[in-house]
Amino acid sequence: TGDLDGDSLSNLAEYNLGTRPDLSDTDADGQDDWWESIHPCVDPVVGDSMGDPDGDLLASLIEYGLGADPCDPDSDNDDLSDGEEITAGTDPLDPDTDDDGFSDGREVKLMSTDPLVANASADDGSGGGGGSTGLWFLLMLLASGLPVIRGLRKDQRS
Repeated sequence: TGDLDGDSLSNLAEYNLGTRPDLSDTDADGQDDWWESIHPCVDPVVGDSMGDPDGDLLASLIEYGLGADPCDPDSDNDDLSDGEEITAGTDPLDPDTDDDGFSDGREVKLMSTDPLVANASADDGSGGGGGSTGLWFLLMLLASGLPVIRGLRKDQRS
């Protein structure tokens, strides 16, 4: 059936969507018809690129440019919205921007560490590493109910 405009939608698919097979962006909103067709919250025949259908404070045109999902406020599922990630300088498509084993959301919301600076992981033998990672690990141990004072002698316990 061909693809007259080269937008990865066949001419038949364009007909079924109501888009023009001779234009890769029927509504001229800066987002290709194909991209809009795979994201149900945007419409390939309505100029809606400045809308924010997922409420993450990023217009769908920005999400299009980033490769993010305009229908999902957290494209990488790291507990930071795409808008929060842009504000923090992290990658909304990578749940762990600094590749330290802690998600960006965990670093920002639970650990109060910088998601752009790798922290030593809690199990690498470094004693917890950067920032408040050691405190975070201790808090997680306490929350787990495990006996944190197991290694103390009886006369050292209070």
